[in-house]
Amino acid sequence: MRGYPALAIITVVATYLLVVAGGVVRVTGSGLGCPDWPTCHGSWLPPLDPPALIEWSHRLLGGVTSALILATTLGAWLWRRRDVRVVLPATLVPILLAVQIPLGGLVVYLEVLPSAVFVHLTFALLILGLLVWVAVASGSPVAATPAALAAHQALRPLVKLTVAAVFGLLVVGGLTRATGAGFACIGFPGCNGQALPFGSSGLVDLHLTHRLLAYAVAALVVAVVVQSWRVGRASPLVPWTATALALLTAAQIAIGAVGVSHGLTPLVRGLHLAGAAAVWSTTVLLAALVYRLRAGAPRVAPAVESRGEIAHRAPVQGY
Repeated sequence: MRGYPALAIITVVATYLLVVAGGVVRVTGSGLGCPDWPTCHGSWLPPLDPPALIEWSHRLLGGVTSALILATTLGAWLWRRRDVRVVLPATLVPILLAVQIPLGGLVVYLEVLPSAVFVHLTFALLILGLLVWVAVASGSPVAATPAALAAHQALRPLVKLTVAAVFGLLVVGGLTRATGAGFACIGFPGCNGQALPFGSSGLVDLHLTHRLLAYAVAALVVAVVVQSWRVGRASPLVPWTATALALLTAAQIAIGAVGVSHGLTPLVRGLHLAGAAAVWSTTVLLAALVYRLRAGAPRVAPAVESRGEIAHRAPVQGY
């Protein structure tokens, strides 16, 4: 089905918007706008109250996105079941979704307990990453010469490390947000008038760990950009995606710096979460593009000559 990649892309966009909407719910304090689940104040339609409308809209978008995810998985089994690069992650997504949906109800039941919110966000990012991979893997493979494939093979370990580092940064960032450690350090690049005041408190240590991980990720992204432009002739999307990742990472660090310097307002916190989801999506996109190049390598079958061609090429006896 030619429309399957388009379906996968639409699902990615909807999932990203759902993650951002979840952040809006969090930063506006609307998590208990609907104190019950799956209804809202005992009704399927919310009252005309801003927190209830925000929370209900998040749930509605979640329902639409869940339907798209199930359609993407079903499409993988119908039209891509022989491609393990597509069908395996597409099958994992509804398994995670089966945990994510009741987890959202648990968040409401526990009255927005920070640890539950953290786990809920982590599952959402995992689902988003898998869907990005499916969207890329379901597209047309990119053919490349053996030399280009060898060059990209050298890039893959660095990209793998970057994916792991970005996910680790998101996990630590989620913990920083859930525990309130984002407010533990004032100022940038210092913290409370000092350079690296580790040991002053657990929240400060967590905040500083998040910052140092962000610097490490930025260094990895710069290395990826340099290497991808060296080997990106076979697939121009690879270096351009790496460049976009660098810009998003720089913007994300800038948003964090503004927040700790001038106050973590709801707008700053919402932008920081949206930026984190964008950095994660772009990182997985880059990895998927690098590995799609290997999958698209042309395989040249050995030539089989017909009897006529063999006879034509055979030396003529007697001359």
